[in-house]
Amino acid sequence: MRRWKSSELEARIQEKMPAVNSAMLASGRLRKYRRRPRDKEEQKVLDHLCKNNWESALARGKVKKLSRRKWYYEFD
Repeated sequence: MRRWKSSELEARIQEKMPAVNSAMLASGRLRKYRRRPRDKEEQKVLDHLCKNNWESALARGKVKKLSRRKWYYEFD
């Protein structure tokens, strides 16, 4: 088994760090970010879907108000 001096280890870490950091950042972005704003019709549809999901969760008892500022939402 190879033995490492702490100075060698630090130098190797510093040498590899930029490549590792860029690889980690690149692999973390699985989804592209949206660059253009949503059009009004799309926003209305999304608002309607979210409102329906919220109302159905309320009707099924999935949402509970714990205190004035805390809520509990049970995901399926």
